[in-house]
Amino acid sequence: MKAHQTKPIRWAGSKLPIASRLERYIDFDKEYYEPFAGSAVLFFRNSPRDAYLNDLNGSLVDFYRDARTHPEKLWKTYSTLPADKETYYWVRSEFNRLRKCVRRSAYFLYLNHLCFNGIYRTNLKNQFNTPFGGGRLKLIDQESFFGFSELIRDVEFHSLDFENFLTLVKPRSGTVYMDPPYYTEGQRVFREYGPKTFSHDDLIRLSDSARKWANRGCRVVVSYRECPEFRDLFGDCIQEEVSVSRNVGGFKSRRNSQKELIAVLA
Repeated sequence: MKAHQTKPIRWAGSKLPIASRLERYIDFDKEYYEPFAGSAVLFFRNSPRDAYLNDLNGSLVDFYRDARTHPEKLWKTYSTLPADKETYYWVRSEFNRLRKCVRRSAYFLYLNHLCFNGIYRTNLKNQFNTPFGGGRLKLIDQESFFGFSELIRDVEFHSLDFENFLTLVKPRSGTVYMDPPYYTEGQRVFREYGPKTFSHDDLIRLSDSARKWANRGCRVVVSYRECPEFRDLFGDCIQEEVSVSRNVGGFKSRRNSQKELIAVLA
């Protein structure tokens, strides 16, 4: 199965709409590091052989690890669940009750495929609370799932703060691709990372980290929403402005066009 045929999960803020523009700046024959992996669209489209993926969402990373290590067991649980509203809310309750295990990862995949707009949202108790997304959503088929599992067989996964992740893996060459949650002054931009939002201080840390690893021999590619804060920090490195169509709040009736900036440091 080719990498681009495999779409394991849905994810709010996916970079699929601008993937071809980002890929111009990345050599996937070299090491590939992604501190904010999410659905890891660029990885699955290009299957770099030497990949290090990280995300602060521990449930997402647990799912990736279990899908790689225990695919048969995960599939056995996932494939028995009917795609209906009643089952969805039962699974959501069980997912929030369970601790880390393969069954919980199977429930994660199920909820991801049937939740509203692929959004991973939690309440203040860190419980997943995204509602059912509708009857037209579909579950992944067996061939696609096991093809996806094969693609991540040699990937190194982590769930750390982005700075801690890069310090741990110590990239010295290849590409670091950074796609952090959006932040603009005085406005929270909803993404999928739960109660801890990405702040202006985090954006400054990201700028410092990007320059640090670029100075150590990596190419660093950063994508971010058009905003003054990003231009202030990365203005000398911005290569492109890309228009992206987004559904505001996940509703097609509220679709608008936004600009995404691509910065490259090398």
